[in-house]
Amino acid sequence: MMAEDDKGHQKFQRALDAYQATGSFRKTGELLGVAKDTAWRYVQKARRLGLVSDESLDTHSAPRVEDEEVGGQRVLTGKGIRTLEELLLAAGVDESEWFVAKKVINKWDALGRGGDDGASTVVEMFQVKAWLERRPQFFIKKVLPVQAIRRAAPKGKDPLGTALIIPDSQHGFRKGRRGDLVPLHDRAACDIAVQAARLLVPDTIVLLGDMVDFAGLSSFTKEPALRFLIQPALIELHWFLQNLRLAAPQSRICYLEGSHEYRLRRVLIDRADEVADLRAVDELDGERQMSVPKLLSLDKLDIEYLGDYGEYFWLYDSIKVHHGHTAKPRGGSTVASILANATSNHIVGHIHRREHAARTIQSSPGEGAGPKRDRTTVSAMSPGCLCSLDPSVVPSRRGNPTLDWQHGLGIVNTTDRGVFMHIIPIDNGACVINGRVIEGDDRVAELRRATGVDF
Repeated sequence: MMAEDDKGHQKFQRALDAYQATGSFRKTGELLGVAKDTAWRYVQKARRLGLVSDESLDTHSAPRVEDEEVGGQRVLTGKGIRTLEELLLAAGVDESEWFVAKKVINKWDALGRGGDDGASTVVEMFQVKAWLERRPQFFIKKVLPVQAIRRAAPKGKDPLGTALIIPDSQHGFRKGRRGDLVPLHDRAACDIAVQAARLLVPDTIVLLGDMVDFAGLSSFTKEPALRFLIQPALIELHWFLQNLRLAAPQSRICYLEGSHEYRLRRVLIDRADEVADLRAVDELDGERQMSVPKLLSLDKLDIEYLGDYGEYFWLYDSIKVHHGHTAKPRGGSTVASILANATSNHIVGHIHRREHAARTIQSSPGEGAGPKRDRTTVSAMSPGCLCSLDPSVVPSRRGNPTLDWQHGLGIVNTTDRGVFMHIIPIDNGACVINGRVIEGDDRVAELRRATGVDF
């Protein structure tokens, strides 16, 4: 019995031979007993199978394709073509260079002359139209493999615990006028966070969320300059996290999910819910494949990811650390609203402002231990952010000269007398920690060498 592939090849070869003999797709269709468009598809298939070279035969002449540029897009209109695939093939589109932004396929019935008697017959007519956009030209290389970091056994718990709180960096980019990548994050401020981790040797580091911007997944109107830039953002954020882990190899690092990380899951649920929870077949109890922990390879850095968005992390069993979801319009008003009904300490991100407030509440009878414990002071703190403060760069605030954001870090110390929460202001690319001036560097040259990306 002849193999199915051989039968198919013979069919396409016959179509090719007929076209070479007649030079007409209509006559080729008559010889094969198929429609003219089908004859064209057979000959195109023969070309793709290598039965004829592009130089020896013009196989693109049957359907009519209009190829024009409109508003920065390449617009293809094909008549006598039934599918998008046929249109791209007929127009000679290199799909590694172009992607389809939009398509429309129209179909209608028309009257045509039939057989020898000249009777009218209904003919199906098609028109396929596609709008193409050129893919980004910059080349993104894979992140260099991360070596597993062996953690030394703890030497014993110090009576003074220290935690470093790192707020929203919103790693991301917009395309500059020259096609360069303009960061939505502040590299000098991020470098200060790494230096602080090396100086403080904290037992715990908490990332407050919104560490990646995911501007391309925003539900708001997206500017063209913010599209197709998620991959370089993930690469630089991973590099930042590598440096953080190397600066504090013994620290527990916890990464809270913020509203911007949640954009990825929201888009998957809204548009491809079956994909949202897919896991590798050998890790069915592991992370979702399309998730922030997987995309950033957090397991290789020994970084814990705490999702879902809004989940609390209890620091030293006395501070509720979470990304936050409320942003009041005036400085100090957000933490004040948190304190209104608070019975424990809070640390939040989200608002990008440095805010710290406290409230003293009466303890219930019997609570507390020892004398003078009938009153409890609770605090709420937002350390600020590490994202760009340039209003012409930030997506949601572009052109707004009143951007009320500040850079900063949070430090928490715990003793047998309680916990103490501090904000470390970062201004003009510098801060002071333990009496030492720390100055940030953008480290772009090192970043390029480490990733191979032309940042």
